[in-house]
Amino acid sequence: MNMQINQAMDQAWERRKLVAGALKTAHVYRKCADYEDLFQEGLIVYAQCLQEMADQPQEEADKLAFRKVYWRILDLLRQKKRQRDHDEPLLAAAFVGQADQHNLLLKEAWRNSAGS
Repeated sequence: MNMQINQAMDQAWERRKLVAGALKTAHVYRKCADYEDLFQEGLIVYAQCLQEMADQPQEEADKLAFRKVYWRILDLLRQKKRQRDHDEPLLAAAFVGQADQHNLLLKEAWRNSAGS
């Protein structure tokens, strides 16, 4: 039986607790700024699983879907962490560069005021 993606999305929405449970297992809570984005991503993964496993018993499809949603969420979190780890030194270096510039300006102003 070939399930349409719209049907699968509807079913995923009806059973959205599975996605919420996968997020909770991954330690992503509603307070997290990315919760809604990750929840939507989880719904899409769940719908794809439902579509792929339409001929399987619901319990089996849900077990596999939970694992797939969980691992997809972890992958996205790792990706975000790698990006943050990559960006932080660049931002810090830019900030230090600005601080050095300000220090030079202060030193120059100090010399000019002391020399006058």
